Amino acid sequence: MIPTTTHKGYKITFDEVLEKWRCAEIDKSSPNLQNVKSQIDTFLRKERKEASVQAFELNAMWANMNLKQDAKVATLSPAVVVEYLGEPNSRSAYGPKGVQVAIMPKGRSRKTVDLNKIYKATKENEEIVRRAQEKGLEAVLAINQMKLILQELEALEESDVKDLIALSKVSEDE
Repeated sequence: MIPTTTHKGYKITFDEVLEKWRCAEIDKSSPNLQNVKSQIDTFLRKERKEASVQAFELNAMWANMNLKQDAKVATLSPAVVVEYLGEPNSRSAYGPKGVQVAIMPKGRSRKTVDLNKIYKATKENEEIVRRAQEKGLEAVLAINQMKLILQELEALEESDVKDLIALSKVSEDE
């Protein structure tokens, strides 16, 4: 019986004549089994790199409405999708997580994100975000104006609730 094992889905067999472990699928061999597994890992990294996809990560700040007039309400950052991770076994506080991928945002560390949160690196998507940024700044201006207007509201004072104050003191005495 020929000694056989697998590593990341690749079959590795021991060639007793050559005294080497061999993975015929990627044409790699070595006298040391760990070296063949390492060669498979290197092969898979190279394959992932060649299959990587240029993309955009959307950075949206519209939830923070204390923005300045020149704030970036929505921006696209270049990223590269480097690995498909599939569906996770866990749930987030917001419900089930979607399909996960690993990305390398430009100038930052690798991270895991939902696939549907990554966008195609196209001029059309850049234009959409530019339009959204424009509308977002209009919204920031409107919200800031709304806050100024709301500051004009006249708040109640203790003198307006003096009868309730007096009644609260009566209740305390008893």
